[in-house]
Amino acid sequence: MPFHFKPYYREEKCKELGVAFENKVDIAKGFINEFHTPSNIK
Repeated sequence: MPFHFKPYYREEKCKELGVAFENKVDIAKGFINEFHTPSNIK
């Protein structure tokens, strides 16, 4: 079950929306780096 969601937009769409482009790998790396282990799990 996904706990975190971030839409992927192609580079052209990011230019239209005025947001920074991130490829799928960079988005996944961000999810991994932001993950915090729950405190009740050893």
